Amino acid sequence: MAENFENAKIKGDISMSIYDLNKQIVSQLDGLSKEEKMKLPKDMKDFLASINNTYYMLICKDLSYYTLLKRTGNSINGNMLETIRELLRDHGRLITYSFSENKDCIEFWVKVNVPTEEEPNKRDIFCFLFFGYDAALVEVK
Repeated sequence: MAENFENAKIKGDISMSIYDLNKQIVSQLDGLSKEEKMKLPKDMKDFLASINNTYYMLICKDLSYYTLLKRTGNSINGNMLETIRELLRDHGRLITYSFSENKDCIEFWVKVNVPTEEEPNKRDIFCFLFFGYDAALVEVK
């Protein structure tokens, strides 16, 4: 969803990025469905098993948020999911999640409080990407 920043032509002269279009769609959702809540732990476990990295990144470019996580031990359990949930909860409420086309990234869409003087209760939708980060680390001896 979020990784495509190409512009989409919309009827008439309106043009917006695929990311902004997805953001508008997600803003119409209420939150995770009961099925999504039940499915998330298995999806996360399957994702971690398929990526099998030691290091992971959780990033939200729009908020300049970058967190590097290190998985310790060789077990795949709920600790990573709970940590991700806590990190996302610090920003707002998880609305939905999806996988990138090639299944190497999870996109978490979060409704975040972004108060302004004019709108103290303003909320906006942001995409947090979670992906394996081993390839980005360079070991220096």
